[in-house]
Amino acid sequence: MPVARHRTTNCLVLRQPEARDLLAYQAYCVGDRLQYLGGPYTQIQAFAKVAAMIGHCALRGFGRYVITRDGAPLGHVGPLGAAPGTTDMTWTLWDGSHFP
Repeated sequence: MPVARHRTTNCLVLRQPEARDLLAYQAYCVGDRLQYLGGPYTQIQAFAKVAAMIGHCALRGFGRYVITRDGAPLGHVGPLGAAPGTTDMTWTLWDGSHFP
């Protein structure tokens, strides 16, 4: 069964990660918000993480979605299967400025 490329709610669109998400994710990764999650990361580390998000679905058949509002990428949510037979639900809000 093919994975849905996007899901839509009243105010958000969840879509598969794309290369155009790199700049928003890098801004999150090099900032102070990541200090409690092992960061900040370098731009190269952020690139590797976005590449992993993009490739995850091809390797595992499922993956995370990028949360967007008005076209702007704000974070990601969904399953992560880092090792065969394991699945965790993950979410990260890269930019909370779009929410009241």
